[in-house]
Amino acid sequence: MKDIANRIALLHRLSNTIRKASSNTRNDKAATSFRILDEEGNDAEPLLKAVFANYIRDKFREIDEVLLQRLGSAMVLRRKRVLYRRQRFGKGSLRVEQTGPPPIVKPPTNHHAQFAVEQEPLKRRDGLGDASKQSAKSHAAISATTLVVDNFRKASAPSRVSATKTVALNSHEDLPFPLAPLGDVRRRYKKMKRAREEEYRISLLILSNDSESPADLASIKIQAEVTLRQAMQRDWDECLQAMGEVACPFCLYTIPASEANDNTKWK
Repeated sequence: MKDIANRIALLHRLSNTIRKASSNTRNDKAATSFRILDEEGNDAEPLLKAVFANYIRDKFREIDEVLLQRLGSAMVLRRKRVLYRRQRFGKGSLRVEQTGPPPIVKPPTNHHAQFAVEQEPLKRRDGLGDASKQSAKSHAAISATTLVVDNFRKASAPSRVSATKTVALNSHEDLPFPLAPLGDVRRRYKKMKRAREEEYRISLLILSNDSESPADLASIKIQAEVTLRQAMQRDWDECLQAMGEVACPFCLYTIPASEANDNTKWK
């Protein structure tokens, strides 16, 4: 028995290895050879990736651009796998044979009806009297499956009105409002911000090497931080002015970049 169990376990491991290899091959084919096409036959993967990226950016406002692109690519790949399996295996779907309604079985109204013995005729031929008595006794014997109507009625579930369950509409979380189309402004501002922060870091390094008193050094650092924030705000305003106007991707209206930057006006 132990040898048989070991052989069965070995067969299970072998089948799992084959199944895993087949799944990996199918995923590789879906990632390389399969393409998501629109109704006109064009490649729809870049558009689908951009749509997924917008969904992720609306949900997570401060997400890194590299992580955003990786998540979008993973979502597109997942969609390709689903469509590939649907194309390969969705055509031969199993059909269940149609069956008629089951017969209606009514419980007996009298517990003696199941074991009722037909009445013997008054006049029988000689020689069959003993056989008929033995047959009547065998039919009237109580077996292990004897049906008791009273117990059957107790076991049946009583009828009751079903209660509906609903979920309040306010239990769902609020949908995030889409961001303003200021991607070019943010990318330009990030470059200027990195340059400002590098200048601030170098200036602090120079101040720490000078022979200033600790009190004077702390006040100089506070003043440098205030100057840095003011300079970054001016850089952001310059980026908005350089952009001028942006086109709303929803209504296709052209609006000033400064108004799109204001969250209340944008909503």
